[in-house]
Amino acid sequence: MSRGEWYARVGGLMSTDVASVERPLRAKEEDLPLYKASFDESWLIIYSPPLHASSFFDFEVLTPRLVQSTFDTVVFLDAHMGRFVLIAHR
Repeated sequence: MSRGEWYARVGGLMSTDVASVERPLRAKEEDLPLYKASFDESWLIIYSPPLHASSFFDFEVLTPRLVQSTFDTVVFLDAHMGRFVLIAHR
């Protein structure tokens, strides 16, 4: 058997559930006051790991300023595809 016959390709449905992106954002916001005393600006990068089924997200749903945040900037980064969206910016 060759690798081509048994090699599992990555695939799955693209999520459009904005809440699945917003949940980690809100959880991280709880810790933000700890950092505000030390830094003038706070960014959160939500990292979508390459070839990981849970990170398949429909980028057409992610629009600039999609959510509001206490972070100065929130970025959703799809490392595998080499793209990002500023989903919150103040």
